[in-house]
Formats: sequence, C-alpha cells, structure tokens
Amino acid sequence: MIKLSEHRLFGNSSDGLALVLASEATMTDLRKYSYPHQLRLASSTTPKRVSVGTMAFSVKRELGRGGNGIVMLVEAGVDVNIAVKSQEHADCLAWEYVVLGRLRERFGTEGRKGFPAPLGYVSLKDGALMGMKEASTSGMTLVDLRNAYKFEKRSVPLPLVVFYTSRMLCHIETLHWKGKVLHCDVKPDNWILVAGDVLSGSGTMVEGADLMLVDFGRAIDLVTCAEKKGVAEPLDVMIEGDNDVAVEACVAMREGRCWSFDADWFGICASVHVLLFGEHIKVEKRGKKWAPTKKFSGSDLLTAVFDVLLNPGPVCRPGNLRLLRQTIQEKYLDAHTNEIRVLLKDQRRIMLQWVRSN
Repeated sequence: MIKLSEHRLFGNSSDGLALVLASEATMTDLRKYSYPHQLRLASSTTPKRVSVGTMAFSVKRELGRGGNGIVMLVEAGVDVNIAVKSQEHADCLAWEYVVLGRLRERFGTEGRKGFPAPLGYVSLKDGALMGMKEASTSGMTLVDLRNAYKFEKRSVPLPLVVFYTSRMLCHIETLHWKGKVLHCDVKPDNWILVAGDVLSGSGTMVEGADLMLVDFGRAIDLVTCAEKKGVAEPLDVMIEGDNDVAVEACVAMREGRCWSFDADWFGICASVHVLLFGEHIKVEKRGKKWAPTKKFSGSDLLTAVFDVLLNPGPVCRPGNLRLLRQTIQEKYLDAHTNEIRVLLKDQRRIMLQWVRSN
C-alpha cells in the first residue's frame, strides 16, 4: 500500500481526494481519518460534499446504494467524472479492489467493458473508498429496468429479455474463462445498464445496449484457490459449502455437492427471472431436472437457458455458455436486431420517465 502525505497527495486542492481516487493503481493509507459520517448508511440522503480530514470531493449524484455501501458519481476535474464506492467495513471493498485489478491484468485489452475499471483506493480508520472509471451516469440496474416498465404498466419486451440474457452469458463466460474468477453474487441488482456498441455495427455507442457486472466483494479467485488446493488447472477447482449465499443458492449447494461456475449460472437465471416476472426465482425438481417454479411458455430459447444453467451436469465449463449464446444469436437475435434497436430507443424514454418519478 502506498502511503503518502496529505500535501503530496492533494497539495492545496480542496478536491484532491477525488484526484487520488482517480489515480489508477494507487492505494493510499489515510487510516488516521474516520470514515465520513455523511456516507454512513444510517443517512438516507447522499451529501453534495464529502469530507475526509481537511479534504473533500463533490458528489454529482448517487448511482446506487446497497447493504454495505454507496456508489456515487464524483467530479474529478473539468468534464471528468469517476464512480466512487464507499463502504463502512473495508474488508470486502479491499478484496474487490484486488480482484478487479487482477481481472484487468488477465483480460488485457479485451473483455474489460463488462466489468468495473478500478482506479484509486483509500483506506480509512473504519472504512474505505474506491474510485472506478465512469460507466453509467444513471446507475440503473436490471431491477430498476423492470420497475421502469412496471411504472408504465408494461412488461419488459421479450426481445430485450433475450438480448440482455445473451449479454449476461457473454460477460460471465469472459469472467470465468479469461478472468478465472467466480463472482458469487450474480443477481439483477448487480447488473448495471451501460452504453454499448453490440447492435450498432459501426462502433456507435447505444445507451442501455450492454450490461456491466458490479460488486465483487464476495468473489473467488480460482487461480489463488488452485494454488492453495494443489490443483494444476484453476478451472478444475471445486468449492465446498454455500459461501453464505443460501437465498440464491445454486442447485449443487442445495444438494450438498461441490460447485464452481454453476453458482454464477444460477445468478443469470435469477436475473432473467426478474426481467420476465418481476420477482425472485424459486426452483423445484421435476423428475431428474430442476426448473423455475413459475412456468414460462413464451420462449423455447429462454426455457432452454433455464434448463442448461440449472442443470449443468457433471462437467460445468465456461464453453457451455458460449454454445448457448451462439444458439440465441443464430436462432433469435440475428432476426430481431432492428426490433431490438427500436425497443432500446424507446427504453431510454421509459428509463428517463422512471428516474424523474423517483
């Protein structure tokens, strides 16, 4: 951890804290200062200004709030914004910063866009702050998306559900195959809507045309696990126990078996289920296979997604997701690209109206 003096870090700039949080690969020890009282979760409103000792940063808006912390859009210079995550208990945030750094190294220049890009990290007496590159100005999640459509007394259109399912499959495959990391908390709250060029064909970014997976505080690094367990190949590592995620426990956890990638696969199912029905997934065993309790007959493709992801079989590999994604692309997305573009354009209006109403 880099330990620098306040003067060296911030000089005379009152917004110096934002500058150090915007500095890539910089970990700073400021544990002589307490966690900002304005950011404690007991406070229901997000402050416009956050202070640490004699230093501060300006908050443009809150992007998200969870059980452990807050994510804010912060000014870090002229026309420069970063996302800052604050957490009262630093352990999970410190681990998240480490994991995101390892993913950046393992991905190289490809595969990064589906995951947060870490910048600076500040350790405080009873908490921490982590800077990340700005990815979303709204912070809207898949849960927010479902609620936005519900606000208009509509369901999320099936083409968009299929499209977002494909994006989740793509990012989780990348995370497992290239990153060699299990997220272990995949759920609709942790998928953020971001701009993407998947549908444009010209590199033009379309708002809401991609997803980013956030909150890596419970992640498992398979490379580290393989070294500890004496396993030659990280992708062969198996985990025991439920990892304290009993509410969203995958089938292997429920049956008391070892698990790996299927924990995140179950999270994809849970996310798709919320988009379809607006409620948490419940599963049951029908014969030899597991399936959602709530039956769905609107798409054979999504039925196949649930079947494959809930019943991975004895060989659970990231390549299975690629085959599933290719099937979705060939049998559905290729024929509905224009329709999805139109729906995404209308979705921007729906999202804006919902944000204004909240």
